[in-house]
Order: sequence, then structure tokens, then C-alpha cells
Amino acid sequence: MAEPTFHPYKHAKRPAKGKYGNYSATYNGYTYDSRKEALYAAELDLMKKAYYPKDRVVKIERQLNVDLVVNGRKVCRIIPDFRVTFADGRVEWHEVKSPGTMTDKWHIKRKLFEALFPEQVYRVIL
Repeated sequence: MAEPTFHPYKHAKRPAKGKYGNYSATYNGYTYDSRKEALYAAELDLMKKAYYPKDRVVKIERQLNVDLVVNGRKVCRIIPDFRVTFADGRVEWHEVKSPGTMTDKWHIKRKLFEALFPEQVYRVIL
């Protein structure tokens, strides 16, 4: 009697889609909410080797919680994807976004962040 054939991928569980139809991805031991975010993390790692201090990344912090407090009351929290420190001392917040994830709620949080911390650079990576 012949052995039954088994295709390893046919029975494998497909990765679950995220809230906005994205798939999570792992890069360098970290799991990111999207492939686009993982690719940007790889780009930041490459920027650690840049020659010029204004382009060279020295520190990458991921998914930091920032409480947005107005008049002593916490209004909400925003969690930018990266806080990036450059060799020239500059610090920037980077948020990787796709058009589908730019909700009204996110726009309000971003504007509140920029109003509360006008000296901070909040960059949206499309």
C-alpha cells in the first residue's frame, strides 16, 4: 500500500492578519506590527554605519509609551514606533504608517504630541 503524501505547507497555519490587514514580521529578534515597520528597523540599523554624524544613528528605542498630559490630567497615550538618537545629538520620534492606519484618532494624538512637545521632531514614515 502506498504511503499517504503530506505537503508541509498545506496544513500549516497561515499567519493572522492584524487590525489593518497587515502581517507582523520579525527582524533582529524583535517582532514588529508590520513588514513595513520591520524594513524600516533594518534601514535604521544600516544608518548606524553612516559616515556623517547628522546621518549616523547611535541609539534606537522601540515602542516607547508617551503619556499626553494636559493641565495635570492624562488625556491619552501615544506609542511611536521608534525614538532615534543621532550622532550629532538630535533625537527624533519616528512613526511608520500606511494610509489605512492614519485614523482620525491617530491624527489627534499626533497633533496633541506636537503641541505638548514642540521642540521634539515627530516624523511620519510613509
